[in-house]
Amino acid sequence: MSPLSREQLIAIRNIFRGMGLEDKEIDVYLTLIPLKSAPVSVIAKASKQPRTSIYFILDKLQEKGFVSEVESGKITQYVAEPPEKLINHAQEMQTKFHRIEQQIHDALPFLSSLVSPLATTPKVTLLHGIEGMKKTYREILSQPFIGFLNPHIMYETFGTTTSNYLFQKKKIPLQGRDLITQNAYLDRYIKESPPTKEHDYRILPQGVEFFSDTLVYGDHVAFFAYDHQHTIVRIENSRIAGMIRSWFDALWGISRPVGK
Repeated sequence: MSPLSREQLIAIRNIFRGMGLEDKEIDVYLTLIPLKSAPVSVIAKASKQPRTSIYFILDKLQEKGFVSEVESGKITQYVAEPPEKLINHAQEMQTKFHRIEQQIHDALPFLSSLVSPLATTPKVTLLHGIEGMKKTYREILSQPFIGFLNPHIMYETFGTTTSNYLFQKKKIPLQGRDLITQNAYLDRYIKESPPTKEHDYRILPQGVEFFSDTLVYGDHVAFFAYDHQHTIVRIENSRIAGMIRSWFDALWGISRPVGK
């Protein structure tokens, strides 16, 4: 079998993230598949993880149904569940999420009643992880927005455009404007997601660079820091949102439309 390309590996890792695995758990599972069965010492060496961490990671993988234990004499061996079983796992997750979604919907009137009508002070929330990013992007990209986008970090993280990654089967047309940095992934982004009447974007001047994604929607601002923790900072404040909109409009005027 030929080795996977970088894009294929990113796509596979994103599949496992979507199934609830952390990066270290993905590393160990992918390492264990070709080993068939192996003790902790072998898994630790092959996955380049500290042996003390491997026990914890394997316990988590067992809890999530990706790894099983087998006894071989006095040594415990670990076996990766066949990749074919991942379909069953995904179906179980889908059933579980549908059930949770219905429970949240039923509880929404009660939860909404707990919100104080006097809670008008600015709110700042902090999230971490791919799941937090996905949740926040889904909230934002289903409504009008303006944003600053670096296609390089987007493709390196998701392997495709953010909207394709989030709404694969249920295409949701984007409603907003973006300012985009110039880098090696720009042409690919223009090809895969050309500007439309509903979602227009312009190219920032050469040399303007940033390694985060910033989106403004309503009175909210969301900063996506593509660090190792995948940090998201959300601010609910009309003045801060208005300030960033002013910056955006100023930069929009000096940025070039696609094709010019």
